[in-house]
Amino acid sequence: MIHPTASVHPTASVHPTASIGEGASIGPYVVIGKDAHVDSFATIAEGAIVGLCASVGPHATVSKNASVAEGAVIGPYVIIRESAIVCTSARVGMNVIVGEGTIVGPGVRVGKDTIVGKNVIIRESARVGPYVIVGEGARIGKNVIVGEGAIVGPYTIVAEGTRVFKTVEREDVNG
Repeated sequence: MIHPTASVHPTASVHPTASIGEGASIGPYVVIGKDAHVDSFATIAEGAIVGLCASVGPHATVSKNASVAEGAVIGPYVIIRESAIVCTSARVGMNVIVGEGTIVGPGVRVGKDTIVGKNVIIRESARVGPYVIVGEGARIGKNVIVGEGAIVGPYTIVAEGTRVFKTVEREDVNG
């Protein structure tokens, strides 16, 4: 169902079972999948994809050519930057910024009030935040936990299974 106050560009493809909330904006060449939900006042920009059963929260933005995969959940006031990918079943909490070209892997959880820089890779089942900063180009391995308030510096590599509860800078962090 598309709310009467929502704006859907004529080139957008919205599955008949998808729901688009009040005041939402769906740009050109957007694809909204089966049973997906775009909440009130969310913006889905040109060429973005919101997959099967995915959910985009109120006032969130999915930028140009970004993708929110099957079953992923984007919280309120989140910004997913250009060409970023939020993979299957990932969860991004309230008031998060996911940088341009970043990949949030399958099953990843990003806590509220977190900033993830551009070109970051967060591998499957990692837990990041809340209140975390992940610098540009960082790599976070599978099953990593980045605890509340931690900072992962630019281009830092955090090895699979590691627990980070402080600031780590441009080095390999081994479990």
